[in-house]
Amino acid sequence: MFYKRARRLIVGAITLLLQLSIMLGGCSAIPKESNVPYYQGFSVHFIDVGQGDSAFINLPDGKTVLIDCGICDDRVYKSITSALAVYSVNKIDYLVLTHPDSDHVGNAYKIITDYQIGAVISPNVYYPQNFESFNLAYQLIIEKEIPLIYATFNQRFGTSEYAFTVLMPDAPTIKGGAYADYLSSSEPTDTQINNLSVVIYLEYAGVRFLFTGDMQSFADGLLADNYLAGIYNFNNGTDRGVNLKEIDFLKVAHHGSKDGSSEKFLSVVKPKNAVISVGGQNSYRHPSTETITRLLTSNPACNILRTDYYGDISVSVSNSGNISISTQSQR
Repeated sequence: MFYKRARRLIVGAITLLLQLSIMLGGCSAIPKESNVPYYQGFSVHFIDVGQGDSAFINLPDGKTVLIDCGICDDRVYKSITSALAVYSVNKIDYLVLTHPDSDHVGNAYKIITDYQIGAVISPNVYYPQNFESFNLAYQLIIEKEIPLIYATFNQRFGTSEYAFTVLMPDAPTIKGGAYADYLSSSEPTDTQINNLSVVIYLEYAGVRFLFTGDMQSFADGLLADNYLAGIYNFNNGTDRGVNLKEIDFLKVAHHGSKDGSSEKFLSVVKPKNAVISVGGQNSYRHPSTETITRLLTSNPACNILRTDYYGDISVSVSNSGNISISTQSQR
């Protein structure tokens, strides 16, 4: 018991020192008191939904993407709609429901009710699930005859300006993959469902984003193996290849839980900026010290951006690749 407690204290101290050394070593400062700006070109808006996930993407051709929508809560829903209102959104071209967990799809029913939806992207999971929010949303998708795209790797969407690619889950036919693990169980575990999270790679003007849902180390290890094996290498018309090395912005999986962001995965992506969507003083103690340590070990210059510290986090990218990061006031 004493050894485990001492180890936690040592790891915590190392993490704090690493973060302080980054701040003192000239790491780009994150404004603590600024409003999220309106930006007509390309922008990614990580919405503060507490202990949950939601990210809005405004594409340069006017199309929009919403990845997840937090827990079913009036305050959270207002946070999402307020963010969408900044961009005058009335249609969401792609609503991505990464997996059935209520902290990711809790407001999906309201979103589908209040906004025009072009298509829904989600993993092909059993229905109904043990998640009421997911079931309600799924029923409404069917009733409104909204196109439903079951995500599988190497699905590509984009133009000559941008491209986003589904990297996970891998195909159901792949032996030993996330789907195979999920389908092998009559009552899938939370881990198996998390590992079916839709993972999206997005690139614009050479700036690269990776959205990871709640995938855990089993799935992110598969993703790293796929990348190193060249499975994501392609160049077909307007489609671009996938470059996961030194990702510019990583949406950290599972709110920074210790069961994700494995060393193998981070040794590939080595994020320059890591966004953690997390609620302040949450009962899960997310993000974990282990994950923070792994992030900073993979890239000591990594900016760690937490929604519980900074609120909404907005990233704007010019057509020449210049990046601007804005946040709300520090909470």
